[in-house]
Amino acid sequence: MTPSPMNASFAMVTGHSGRLRGAPDDVRGASQGKKCVSREDAKREKDAKAVHDIEKLISVTIDCGFRIHKRLGPGLFETVYEALLYEALVREGLSVERQKVIDIVVDGLTIPNAFRADLFVENTLLIEVKAVEQALPVHKKQVLTYLRVLDLPLGLITNFGEAMFKTGIHRVFNPLCVFPSS
Repeated sequence: MTPSPMNASFAMVTGHSGRLRGAPDDVRGASQGKKCVSREDAKREKDAKAVHDIEKLISVTIDCGFRIHKRLGPGLFETVYEALLYEALVREGLSVERQKVIDIVVDGLTIPNAFRADLFVENTLLIEVKAVEQALPVHKKQVLTYLRVLDLPLGLITNFGEAMFKTGIHRVFNPLCVFPSS
């Protein structure tokens, strides 16, 4: 088969011919030797990827927080730690929103600016930054409410006020949201 001028210019610009590598033009899908996957298996694979992605985000967040805490220790204002964690996550190549304004809709009534999420990473992970001596149960309830409103499965409290950063990390699970199982 001769390449059309359009295919030739596509290949010139992208370095790719537009067809599957190593496969004749008429080969597609199952005839190429690919295994057909059931919907259930595809969903399991997607869920496993989602779990892996959120766990990776949490791991990166904890690593960044640890480095900040190790360098500066406890005692600064929450906004300082929030700004530093934001910058560290952005430097890791993540999409992060700081002080994201969240609206709530209840029974058809929209309440604008109902709350602000400290950090919202990759539209997946909500991070509440604290700088208190010890996280209180009300902090976990606050994050849980945010997770319910946003329909997210998992949030993270990072408390830079603790003497050891690892004791200031708290995962908050939303039992009303279906968390993909691994």
